[in-house]
Amino acid sequence: MKLWLTVLAVALAVTVTVGCIVSQQEYEERKRVWTLRPNFPPVELNPIGFEKRWETHLRDREITKMWTINYHLYAETKGHWLYKIDAKSGYVLWVYDIGSEVETDPFVYMYSEFEKSGLRKYNELYLLASDAVHCVDEEEGFRVWKHDLRFTPSSPVFASASHFYYGSWDDRLRAVDKETKIITWEYVSKNDIVAGGTEKDPTIFFVSEDGKAYCADASRGTIRWEYEAQGPFSATPYFYKNRLYVGCRDYNIYSLRTTDGTLDWRFPCQAQVVATPIAVDTVVYCRARNNWFYAIDRRSGKEKWRLRDGVKLLLVGRENAYVVTKSKEMACIDSKSGKVQWKKPFRDVSFFVTNEADRRCIRKGLSDYLIYFGYKNAWFFSIREKDLY
Repeated sequence: MKLWLTVLAVALAVTVTVGCIVSQQEYEERKRVWTLRPNFPPVELNPIGFEKRWETHLRDREITKMWTINYHLYAETKGHWLYKIDAKSGYVLWVYDIGSEVETDPFVYMYSEFEKSGLRKYNELYLLASDAVHCVDEEEGFRVWKHDLRFTPSSPVFASASHFYYGSWDDRLRAVDKETKIITWEYVSKNDIVAGGTEKDPTIFFVSEDGKAYCADASRGTIRWEYEAQGPFSATPYFYKNRLYVGCRDYNIYSLRTTDGTLDWRFPCQAQVVATPIAVDTVVYCRARNNWFYAIDRRSGKEKWRLRDGVKLLLVGRENAYVVTKSKEMACIDSKSGKVQWKKPFRDVSFFVTNEADRRCIRKGLSDYLIYFGYKNAWFFSIREKDLY
């Protein structure tokens, strides 16, 4: 008995000692990461044609998620605070206390100048957290209202001038009146609705795993047109210049006319497409599940180039496109030839986000040729593609 107790005591002592060693190692690693200030020296950026534009640090905050929406950065912290950061300067514009984790990508509804001035409306940011929708004043960062959903959501929330919308696990898309919070209409699909939607007042666009893309009246729910593919839709559609670009699990990317749902083209990939395509100027960019990243001519639907192990578009520059790879390298691709000019590792970066700015927005001064990097230890950096001349 005494021998058994002695063996047990020794085992416990060893366990405690090892635990202390592991904890110390974890502490030292955490301390190193948290005190590490990322560095972007000119000697590294100049050869690839970039310069540091700005840096920002959120004190004592651990970043968990990061997005770009309408040329602004949004970051959620471990304490469930949402920061809005000006993407051109790096200044924190406001902070919002969510109270729980953001479950899906946020959505911003932009009112027209007439609505904002005449009706005293303000752009709205929609967040889904703990089965509740938060409507936040996108410009000032204060809560407009919060609404608990009656049905468990299966998709991100999106909005129009009159309603906000969400899919639920009973194959329905529900439209909730912004003012009364009453469900005014619902559409019954033949399968789950897991992707978000988009809008172009007075219509909305959404997709379903029943293999159909839909255009509906935003306020009444009347279906204006539908397009049936050969497989389920799980990716949020992308609206750009009167076209809807949708990735499908039938291995295709579709370009649909938003006026009547007519098919412009269908581009075949080598795997399912569950990521949202992004259109910038004359090119559509998208990743398939086998990590082939495609650049497709927006007018003809023909392939311009492809990149193996491409994950996400970072920026469409003056003459090159920049894509982050699976191994956290930034790849520079000649936009015309598709030739990889160079690759540079950024393996300490925690968050890469897409700058969707096209040339028109850059000319207007709404955005710039910027790439954004986010770190869990609350550092944000922006580097800018240098002018050609």
